[in-house]
Amino acid sequence: MKALEVGRVIKLLLLQNTEVSKLIGKNIFPVVAPEQTEYPFLLYERTNVSPSYTKDRKSFSDSVRVIVTIVCAEYEQSVDVVRAVFKALQGRRGVFEGIDVDEIRMINSNEEFQDDCIIQYIEFEVEIINM
Repeated sequence: MKALEVGRVIKLLLLQNTEVSKLIGKNIFPVVAPEQTEYPFLLYERTNVSPSYTKDRKSFSDSVRVIVTIVCAEYEQSVDVVRAVFKALQGRRGVFEGIDVDEIRMINSNEEFQDDCIIQYIEFEVEIINM
């Protein structure tokens, strides 16, 4: 099931985006950042996979939800990063890392202050074709 590997797509698209790279560098990690990672950095995690099964029990497409978490020291910087992440992922489609992505679209976003940093969350739904 390719949906379980969606993190590879998200990381690739974020690393390829010059605006994200300019703001974050290579500080993009799955689920949790290594200790002592300096701000700003990004985390990505798969939160839900919904296969679209047919009568013959095959899933020709999967819907995957991914949350990108942006951690910054300052609010304005966090807004710049969340905007860049949106531009890097929204509406993207194609084959990335051997995974056929039908479309990526934002479905939710929120923010908070925690442990002396600003945290932005942006949630995407990724439609994957399993052919």
